[in-house]
Amino acid sequence: MPGYLLGLMQIVAADSVPQPLRLSAAIYVKNATIRLWEDKPKRKSPIPAQEKQLVRDNVLAVLVHSPNIVRYVILCLSVMIVL
Repeated sequence: MPGYLLGLMQIVAADSVPQPLRLSAAIYVKNATIRLWEDKPKRKSPIPAQEKQLVRDNVLAVLVHSPNIVRYVILCLSVMIVL
């Protein structure tokens, strides 16, 4: 799974990718973040700390380069990873 969220975020930000695919990628990133970001009592997060930091570092750039419909999903993601 390392690098998967970052790859999806690149799809979300890419102007050459059709909007429905960008929205699907954004929703997947949001849902994976909800499920996998934090360590659980019986499971350590599969997302490496370095990738988490890269996601945090790039979420605003992705937000700026996203169409309006995708922007809402990325905004939700940015709130989740900051808190």
